[in-house]
Amino acid sequence: MQIKVVLLLLLCVVVNSFGQPVFDVMSLQYQHIPSSNFLSNQNDGKSDINYFQSQLNIPWKWNRKNTLVFNPQYETRNVTYKPTADPSSSTTLHLQAFSLMLSNQYVFNDTNQQLLFAAGIRHYASTELTASENTMTPAFAAMYAKRESSSFAWKLGGYYSKEMFGNFWLPLIGFDWRISDRFWCWGILPRYAVFDYTITPNWHSCIMYKGVTDTYRLPDEDWFLIGEGQFRWANDFYLTKLPFFITLDIGHSVSRQFQFYDANRFAKLKQTPTNGLILKLGLTYRVATDKRFRTSKI
Repeated sequence: MQIKVVLLLLLCVVVNSFGQPVFDVMSLQYQHIPSSNFLSNQNDGKSDINYFQSQLNIPWKWNRKNTLVFNPQYETRNVTYKPTADPSSSTTLHLQAFSLMLSNQYVFNDTNQQLLFAAGIRHYASTELTASENTMTPAFAAMYAKRESSSFAWKLGGYYSKEMFGNFWLPLIGFDWRISDRFWCWGILPRYAVFDYTITPNWHSCIMYKGVTDTYRLPDEDWFLIGEGQFRWANDFYLTKLPFFITLDIGHSVSRQFQFYDANRFAKLKQTPTNGLILKLGLTYRVATDKRFRTSKI
């Protein structure tokens, strides 16, 4: 009964995001990139990467036209390198991130049009470092969205963050498209895209894309960048009596790169690691903002 009451309250404050049929209140995910050659066309060592993320999206509709969302996140990423000559002498780069993003969605008098503004502060660094002016970076985003029909909406905007390597600007193009009763797709490119097909109300199969560009402060004023595209096939299994689903993913990276900056030498070193498999397990608390989205319980 308590879960139903909480779900009802969330449905009251979460606005329909122009056809995007879902709102994820809480998510946990673990991602493993199995051991492969550290660098392309070289066999001097192997690496594997383990990644964990947890986040909340807490909405608050503070008046008829505005909804505020609080989005705290925590991430860890461990990059382990094992030299071929002596695999026992492995080294691991331990990285972590804390962030808090605040976004506000404003609805015009013409409810087919909305504006989204977001701002946040992030700590991306080695686990050896505590949050400070040297590790904290700001981020901002703005988007305009318009619904063209009950099945399609588009979004246009931009993103800015102050990364370790300098200013990072990114144009954003979004879409929400209900192709059929079973087939939905939504996303904000080049950040992410989801193509969701309902096999049964309890089982959805998805093709997903995610773009990653993260920079971390290291000791001695150095920094480390990891960037890649991820193409994944996901299967979402919705629980019958609870508003949760379990995700099992398998995918592959594209254009993966590592970039190191050595402050002592004022030099950058760009490496091209081997692309490889990506395995993911996740748990998500999801609210359906469009009743036409077919699931068992959300």
